[in-house]
Amino acid sequence: MLSDPVLFDEDGVRVTPGWFTHEGTSHVMRTVVRVSLTDNVSPRHSWRGLFAATLVLVGASGTTLWRAVLPWSLGFGLFAASVLVALFAARFAFILPDRRRLEVLLADGTRVVIERPGRAFLDEVHAALLRAMDWHHGSQPATYGAPVGLSAERPPEPESGPDSGSDQATPRYRARSR
Repeated sequence: MLSDPVLFDEDGVRVTPGWFTHEGTSHVMRTVVRVSLTDNVSPRHSWRGLFAATLVLVGASGTTLWRAVLPWSLGFGLFAASVLVALFAARFAFILPDRRRLEVLLADGTRVVIERPGRAFLDEVHAALLRAMDWHHGSQPATYGAPVGLSAERPPEPESGPDSGSDQATPRYRARSR
């Protein structure tokens, strides 16, 4: 008996046409119902806009504190609050990495979730799982690994012979009579 070819094997994730293994737990590919890859990307433009606005607030509250226009405690409170909001916005605008999430839904309702910060790892796992599902759900083993293309060509017309009259239906569509 031949073993399944390995489609992906890296960092605790292994995919073959028959099995999917993640963190030591193996699942049969026929139980995989859905594979979804999502990007958890924060709206960076909004956070950058908030950061720019808070920089203006930091400057205004700093000059108010420096010129002693307001009482010192109120000026310092406004300055500290605007600095905290600026740091919070900067974290989401510039520091926090985007996260990708691969979710595999099994037939029994179990969800297997793989989260990694990079794009390449999850793209490769996702492609391997899709190839395994295609292989398992009906593509021919002989064409395994080869890209499948759809042809826009029409199927060949049946050859006309002595029996091919316009009033006769093809055997596939012939009405049954008893």
